[in-house]
Amino acid sequence: MKLDTVQKITLSGIFLALVIIFTRFLAIQYIPVIPFVRISLGPALIIFSSLLLGPVYGGIIGGLSDFLGILLVPNPQGFMINPFITLVYILLGVLPWVTLFVIKRIKMTKSAPYIFFGAILAIWLFILFFLIFNDSIMLYGMTYQFDTLSKSLIIIISFVLSVLMS
Repeated sequence: MKLDTVQKITLSGIFLALVIIFTRFLAIQYIPVIPFVRISLGPALIIFSSLLLGPVYGGIIGGLSDFLGILLVPNPQGFMINPFITLVYILLGVLPWVTLFVIKRIKMTKSAPYIFFGAILAIWLFILFFLIFNDSIMLYGMTYQFDTLSKSLIIIISFVLSVLMS
């Protein structure tokens, strides 16, 4: 579907409002086992907007959603804007379109599933080794300890998700 500029700007505003609502108001903010994780549908909307509107609009939606979200709803630990997290949200709006563009251009070979499974395995191994060698993580000035139960749950959940995705 070919969208003109006015339609893209309008959809960008709608997506931006929805991302802020889903990320800041309708998210699961605190999970007792892993208290530094927030579960929301905001990143999924940023990815969808990137695929629908293109990388420029996706990056703008990602960056503005983080910046405006922290201005509208500051953290409980205090008001702070982290430019690295904003950069991650911008990349979250750009990289899905770039990935789709590259996948469309590359012919699928017999080795493509192995490359995909290898990438999923690498992510899972990174999580595994991070949890094995670290007993705590520091986020926003607070230190969160990993006990054996939380380490086991995170490893099992990440493994199940990686198997389901491949």
